[in-house]
Amino acid sequence: PGVREAVQSLTASGTLARLEKHVVNRLHVVDDGTMALGVDVSHSGEATWVYRRYRQVLKRSFSDAHPSKVPRSHAGFAPLVVDVGANDGFLSSNSYNLARWGFSTVLIEPNPTMLKLAKDAQETLIDPYSEGRQHSCYVNA
Repeated sequence: PGVREAVQSLTASGTLARLEKHVVNRLHVVDDGTMALGVDVSHSGEATWVYRRYRQVLKRSFSDAHPSKVPRSHAGFAPLVVDVGANDGFLSSNSYNLARWGFSTVLIEPNPTMLKLAKDAQETLIDPYSEGRQHSCYVNA
């Protein structure tokens, strides 16, 4: 079939709606001066929700300045995520995207093999420019 028929079939079956819900809604642009494009890997988009709330707090607190120009220490808190049951730190991770966006992390995982995978997945994301503003802690518990 032609392209038009294929799109009509995908629309009628609900596939396009599911694709938008599960893929397109997870795409995001981080406007922090670098304009990074990414995909939320958390289970149900929790990371994007937390990040949007964080940006709203910054915007409300510093309405005169662009949020990317507000030092995190001036927001009254340092962004931190505690991920209990961190698993491998990537697939369905509630902390991976937040670590990419500059949040410090505490990853807690009872399985030592999975904790090593989590550390390997996230270690390069933590303080990539050695500015000392982002930290991580890996707890086997």
